[in-house]
Amino acid sequence: MEQNSTESPEKNWPEIAEKLDLLQKDKNQGRGDSVTRDIINCLRRGDIKSAKHIASWDHDKIDKYPDIEEFLEKNIFEDDPDSPVKLRKRIEEKFGWKNK
Repeated sequence: MEQNSTESPEKNWPEIAEKLDLLQKDKNQGRGDSVTRDIINCLRRGDIKSAKHIASWDHDKIDKYPDIEEFLEKNIFEDDPDSPVKLRKRIEEKFGWKNK
């Protein structure tokens, strides 16, 4: 399947999706997390751009799960300067605001 993104085409996206699925399954009293499942479905299709959009747009729902947030940062956003985590850190530094 062709990637719709030129970012990290050598990554094994289905494997990353499976690892992320394992992280989310026990969240929310065993029901998992619907936003993370949407990201997983995009990764399984090789639709990395949509996975990033969902993770960014719905970050306020993901950040309550630090392990998922960290996993997405390391495996999907990597060096993206505008990842939700990096953006939040810049805002905190600039305005002295803490979300957590």
